[in-house]
Amino acid sequence: MIPPRRSGRTRIWIILGVILLLSCITSSTFATFYTDFLWFKSLNYAEIFTTRLTTTIELTFIATLFALAFLLANWSFLPHLIAPQEFFW
Repeated sequence: MIPPRRSGRTRIWIILGVILLLSCITSSTFATFYTDFLWFKSLNYAEIFTTRLTTTIELTFIATLFALAFLLANWSFLPHLIAPQEFFW
């Protein structure tokens, strides 16, 4: 049985995914991250490492939400309050 052909768009996404994966594996950031994980694990503090990582990700997500809310307010809501109506369609 012949597998179905993939579209050109699917191939592009697969290639980009492989490139992204390889760049993550070979980057110095990943090497530092993995080294830190191994060090914490060797000291039996892997739980502290995962807590630190989880906290960092959560704080980044919260800060991103605040930044998006601020930008959304500036780009959509506040101009309608400040500017005269003839500037809008």
